[in-house]
Amino acid sequence: MHTKRFLYLFCATISLPLVNYFNTWSILITIFISYALIGIEEIGVEIEDPFGDDPNDLPIDDICQNIISNAQNSFEIHAVKLH
Repeated sequence: MHTKRFLYLFCATISLPLVNYFNTWSILITIFISYALIGIEEIGVEIEDPFGDDPNDLPIDDICQNIISNAQNSFEIHAVKLH
């Protein structure tokens, strides 16, 4: 939460020093920088919790079933070779 608050404060005040160098272009530059940084923050929030039922979460149940199936197939192949 601290990072998000600092980021919003930074984005709100970044245009102040840019005005001296870029005049009216500082608004567009500030919007671009803010959009990029807030986007990175949102990506971080999304990948913090990759497990669950959201559409973009990892399919852990499918992955586990695939591992179990591969392990069973491997054991069956080795069991046939032993006989």
